[in-house]
Amino acid sequence: EKSLLQRRSTDTMVVASAAAPRVVSILVAAVAAEWARKAALYPLDTLTTRLQYSRRPVLLSAPSDITAKRVSQLEQAREVIRDGGGPLSLYQGLSTQLVGVVPTSLVYMPTYEAVSRLARAVDGAQWGLPAALPASQLASVATGVASSCVRVPISVVKARLQLGLSPNAAHAVRTALATSGWRGLYAGWGATCA
Repeated sequence: EKSLLQRRSTDTMVVASAAAPRVVSILVAAVAAEWARKAALYPLDTLTTRLQYSRRPVLLSAPSDITAKRVSQLEQAREVIRDGGGPLSLYQGLSTQLVGVVPTSLVYMPTYEAVSRLARAVDGAQWGLPAALPASQLASVATGVASSCVRVPISVVKARLQLGLSPNAAHAVRTALATSGWRGLYAGWGATCA
């Protein structure tokens, strides 16, 4: 009996030790994929942010009786790039986004797994809910809320850098905190979670 108990303990340790490298490799792969995606699409994100905050409206179409000069989105994009300091300015704030990938990834999967496991273990009938709680749906909502707690401040800093409102991430954080306190870093959090 003792050897069986030792064997089960050893088997559990072997499974746990085999799972650890798999979890780490999945995390590393997820972070690497997210870095590649962000690096490739970041100039478009910066351009979008600058166009959204530019003071001049984009006329997508005009009625035939309006004779005002129409400005295409491409022309306005060129102007935003030129006024922002050239094509390299489209990468302002990228390092903040890349650094932010790691904590977001560290929050994402553990939250999903924990809430999913908990929802499957809870008998919803005790509280007048369906007997089997929709584990994946609950886990997705909880994961979204938890991840946004990390993602939103990073996004606020990113936007301040993209718009040229701050020269670096530390200044963006200090300015947001000085002007609005913690709410400054979490501007838009409610809309993100909605």
